[in-house]
Amino acid sequence: IRGVQPPTGGEMRWRGRPYAPKTPHEANRTGVGMVFQEQSLVTNLTVGQNIFFGFEKQFSTAGVINFKKMYAQAAKALAEVELEAIRPETYVRELTFAERQMVEIAKALSMDARILIMDEPTSALTAREIEDLFRIIRDLRASDHGIVYISHRLEELQHIVDRVTIMRDGQYITTMNFADTTIDQIITHMVGR
Repeated sequence: IRGVQPPTGGEMRWRGRPYAPKTPHEANRTGVGMVFQEQSLVTNLTVGQNIFFGFEKQFSTAGVINFKKMYAQAAKALAEVELEAIRPETYVRELTFAERQMVEIAKALSMDARILIMDEPTSALTAREIEDLFRIIRDLRASDHGIVYISHRLEELQHIVDRVTIMRDGQYITTMNFADTTIDQIITHMVGR
């Protein structure tokens, strides 16, 4: 979906058209963002630099980056995930793990992502931090963002999902409306018995 691996078969469609990004940059331009389980932030750079890492050209004139403009845009991206308390000039190494995870989300949204793929985003968060993340996910859904939420923590599903897609050993098994199923049925599909 992000253009990291070439497809081995099938077809993806985005807004009614064939979709086959060859690179993550191409996926970003199309509106598909990703928050990986393993964080990809550079700790020796600022929050603002990380949010626009690889896209600094939009803030440069004659090869000189306008950091004031970059940090102003980063502040808007942070506000979208209610992280106004984090200053864009702050170095990532000074942030907690949860704050870094939220910066990853702000980074994806700063590229105008309409679909946000989240891979095991709660794996190292506390219960309070998970609630904050779920609130942000609900806000994004309400503002017409699509969320693909990958998780093995079934108890999280009741808080944020509309539909569940089960995959086993790399194969598609089924898709169900969450309201029409039970956790026991989901587990049966997951394990195959």
